[in-house]
Amino acid sequence: MDEQALLIRFTKALLDECDTRVKRLAISDALHRAAALNPEARFLVDAPDMQPVFREIYGDSDPFQHIERQGLAKW
Repeated sequence: MDEQALLIRFTKALLDECDTRVKRLAISDALHRAAALNPEARFLVDAPDMQPVFREIYGDSDPFQHIERQGLAKW
């Protein structure tokens, strides 16, 4: 398993373990903001395996409209 796959797996597990929606929102928000600032972190929010997780957290809303779309996930 490569490093990116391992990081995606860890992030999904971390979000699954959160006991409140607020914690999931906080972690997801931090991931998206980091991806907006660091091109090396974009793979995490763009990963196809992460899209269902973000869809579950945010539903059909897009809380990151104000962040410039440079490879960020679009769900």
